[in-house]
Amino acid sequence: MILVTDIMSKEPLNCGGKDICTGRKTKADRENGMKIRIASILVVLLALQGCATMNEQECVTGDWYAIGYEDGVQGRTGDRIAKYRKACADHNVTPDFRAYQDGREEGLREFCQPQIGFRVGQRGGSYSGICPADLEPRFVSAFQEGKHLYGLRAQVNTTTNQIAYKKNELHELEEELVHVGAALLDSDATFEEKAILLVNAKDMARRQGELKHEILDLERDKAVYQDRLASYLHTIAYNY
Repeated sequence: MILVTDIMSKEPLNCGGKDICTGRKTKADRENGMKIRIASILVVLLALQGCATMNEQECVTGDWYAIGYEDGVQGRTGDRIAKYRKACADHNVTPDFRAYQDGREEGLREFCQPQIGFRVGQRGGSYSGICPADLEPRFVSAFQEGKHLYGLRAQVNTTTNQIAYKKNELHELEEELVHVGAALLDSDATFEEKAILLVNAKDMARRQGELKHEILDLERDKAVYQDRLASYLHTIAYNY
């Protein structure tokens, strides 16, 4: 089980030159410290660990405050304690609910920051209403901005894939038309065979025209989506 620790920067201030060291952190120091904290939480969010199954030793010796803190900092819902209860009941151990809740509440205050809300949203994640009331408005606002960015990127990616698919279909169709043309010139082909080939060629030529129009429309749509994405990225460039 991964335990999350607070890794706020505590390096001494650099007092080179004629600057006088006051011993107090500057605004830049505080911002750098927050960035480090946010980065550490994001690393935890990306981890694949976190199974609620616990063995006997973990149930008996587990630091329930730390376990709660880990769940909070990873944005897990409060029903997770029920899974711990079930797992530890097999070993006749009851989790310390109060310690767990205290730890989780502390962890949630680390998780429920705007920067994390934005990153959860931009990865297409979901929010289950777990943040404290005083932190939730800014978290949700940032989450929604990230979610909107996710949607804009998805539009561009989906359209790009559709264009690639249709271009591949067009390429294959053009190759087939070449083969049909060669077959029509074959002196050994019967009248009936050439008649069928001509019908097929007509159908393929029609589809060829449709594909070219569809690709053109999609490329126009993609240009619009890319402009929207670039414009939105510009509006949030300095927020997160």
